Amino acid sequence: MQCQAKRGDPRPVGVMDSGAGGLTVVREVRRLLPCESILYFADAGRLPYGPRPPEEVRVFVYQIVKFLAGKGAKAVVLGCNTATAHALDYVREKVEVPVIGVIGPGVRALASSPVRTAGLIATEGTVRSGAYQRAIKERLPGVEVIAEPCPDFVPLVEAGLVDRQEIQRAVENHVQVFRKTKIDALILGCTHFPLLRPWLEAALPGVRMVDPAQETAEELKKVLEDTGLANSPNGCAEPSGPELEFYTTGSAGDLQRQIEVFLGLTGARVHHVDLSML
Repeated sequence: MQCQAKRGDPRPVGVMDSGAGGLTVVREVRRLLPCESILYFADAGRLPYGPRPPEEVRVFVYQIVKFLAGKGAKAVVLGCNTATAHALDYVREKVEVPVIGVIGPGVRALASSPVRTAGLIATEGTVRSGAYQRAIKERLPGVEVIAEPCPDFVPLVEAGLVDRQEIQRAVENHVQVFRKTKIDALILGCTHFPLLRPWLEAALPGVRMVDPAQETAEELKKVLEDTGLANSPNGCAEPSGPELEFYTTGSAGDLQRQIEVFLGLTGARVHHVDLSML
């Protein structure tokens, strides 16, 4: 893929998540913006975010965005729905770099095709915040939303999707509500959840799966182009040209294995970070 960018800011883009789920956003950013270097931060040492109080999530997200900005990130994507729900507006007021969430793009993706009843699967924190429900009501006032918190999905993804029997059991448990009330589309309201898409599609045949990651990458592209922050094509004719750097508050080895499984990358540079020491 040839780079199309015409402006010249070679600084990296930051993407953060509570764990490995944001790698689904990284995958879409790499596909759509092959010129852009990426810094990825997984807060696996404090996973999961879903049950945590909103105030605590805001503190964590602000720490990470500051860290990424300090590493030179020219824009940061909150590749975590709970982080977006609780911290997007808060962080935007405190940092100078553009900060993009995943909920707005997710609702735009939902609106791309006609829908009367939408299902939402997300963490407890995202469902409890009502952020998706409010955003859908504002953009699509006639759409009914049925929300289902799925706290057991994130640990299954973080474990590398190895326990197929447990994945099947968890999916069957959580889709029952969507069988009782027919839905047209299902919002995968956590960036971990697209990695469960094959099981969800098998359990809900004919239901459109809405993955906010692609629309989030589109929004990032627009922001970079509108603000003159897009990278120069110089030296970026090959997709492997841009640099990828990974940070985690958890196990560097675990994140490296997740990168191999979810992105197909071997030998990724992964660094352990103790944010309490910064």
